[in-house]
Amino acid sequence: MEIPKSIIPLEPYTKDRFQRARLVAERYFTLAHPWLPIISKRLFYDLISNPLKPPHADTVLLLSCMDLVTWLPSDSPTETSPKSLSYAAAKRSLLEDEIIGAFTIQHLHAMILVALYELGHGIYPAAYMSIGACVRYGVALGIHPRNASGLNEPSSTLLEQEERRRAWWAMLILDRFVLLGCPTRSPMAPSPELDDLLPSDDVEYDQGTINRDQLSTLSSQASLKMGMLARLSQACYLLGRTFRHTNDTNVDETFHREEAMQLDRTIRALINLSYAEGAVRRMAVCAQTGICYSALMTLHDPKSSRTDPEHIQNAFAFSKSIAEETSDNTLIFFNGSPISVDNLSPLLSHWAYQAAVIFIRLSRATGEEAAQRLGMLKTKLRVLSRRWKTADAYLQILEAREVMGMDAFVSS
Repeated sequence: MEIPKSIIPLEPYTKDRFQRARLVAERYFTLAHPWLPIISKRLFYDLISNPLKPPHADTVLLLSCMDLVTWLPSDSPTETSPKSLSYAAAKRSLLEDEIIGAFTIQHLHAMILVALYELGHGIYPAAYMSIGACVRYGVALGIHPRNASGLNEPSSTLLEQEERRRAWWAMLILDRFVLLGCPTRSPMAPSPELDDLLPSDDVEYDQGTINRDQLSTLSSQASLKMGMLARLSQACYLLGRTFRHTNDTNVDETFHREEAMQLDRTIRALINLSYAEGAVRRMAVCAQTGICYSALMTLHDPKSSRTDPEHIQNAFAFSKSIAEETSDNTLIFFNGSPISVDNLSPLLSHWAYQAAVIFIRLSRATGEEAAQRLGMLKTKLRVLSRRWKTADAYLQILEAREVMGMDAFVSS
């Protein structure tokens, strides 16, 4: 049975966007692609560069969503809300495309970008629902690593297979990341297996040259030879393991403690690799580092389901240390290699927020030092808010927490 082609009528301004397709693509590949490289440059430019082949609506829709995810709050003085006409049009077009039976990787990419936009600008519960929809669409499309018929179609090239693989990992990253807001929820994407292939090197991917023999698996030791997305995928796998650990209290206490220490060591090893990469490539702090620190703070959260005095005392010491590392990392963020706010990942905000909450809790115990570190993290969130409005929401929540005095550690 032939799957129907997407031929839905698009809004006039969406058609206008296609006329400037190259400008939209160049802006997207400059601002968003570096921190989540899922769309193949070579395959995408092939779609929009053939004047003899009219574009399908899913390609035009993808362009619209690429334009949407690069929107900046300062772009238009008259449209400062992320719940804009362009956002509404993208959501409506996604729905219409699905109604007529669109079933393509371009449509899935568009869904992922809209979910990213909602996540980055604090549009809830839409972000949570959109991520779940991405997972179900990806499963239906057959790109789950365990579905060889979908990920490795005989007619597909290695580059097309890699693009599908990256889409799957992107969905898993978003699925695990969104649970930071409520770690007790169950993930929507199935847990990956240790022998699942990770994304290839990002530079090779952008060049369109994939060497299958050099691909790493999830169980491979993290190294600088891996691409950024591969290590980000490993970080999110560890975040998922952390959620499972903190939610599982019906296990032997000794085993539970040993597992926590093993997770701590593994996560810290990945953080150290991130710093090594930063020193070699003069990179700014990346989302992988933020997710690793979020995992550590979740792992040692004294407000978890355990309330025994020993756990609370240990958590107090661990949380203080991790939060201090995070605030020290903020100095790297401000003093490191120059980076435009426009290029920042939306996955950085929650990390700063988590650490700020810990310093509010610590304020009674450490006084002025905690206040100084809290102020530094608030400044970081204000910087991030120039790109992603979620940071603004976090600042408002922090202010409410301080006013209400709702957070305090008990260290003895």
